[in-house]
Amino acid sequence: MLAIKTADLTQDFKRYADRVIKGEKVLISRPKNENLVVITEQEYNEFEKLRQKEALAALQKAFEAVQEQSVINGTDKIAMDEINDIIAEVRREKRDV
Repeated sequence: MLAIKTADLTQDFKRYADRVIKGEKVLISRPKNENLVVITEQEYNEFEKLRQKEALAALQKAFEAVQEQSVINGTDKIAMDEINDIIAEVRREKRDV
């Protein structure tokens, strides 16, 4: 990975952009260690797809845990009408408080 300063990038953007297009990563060092990395749009899209897959996998795992807990609690057999009735009752109780 090529490390440059912000001033280098502003003085010769095309040169560094061409290097990124050819596959090289460019790290732009900034004060307070607020550095940036320049990559191609294609690489960014690949990272984004991976991040979304990981997020989806985490949601799936959480959903499976909730399903498992509902079986343990016996709440997996509650009908949607019953759930709506419980919600309505809780709302009434909160109003009355």
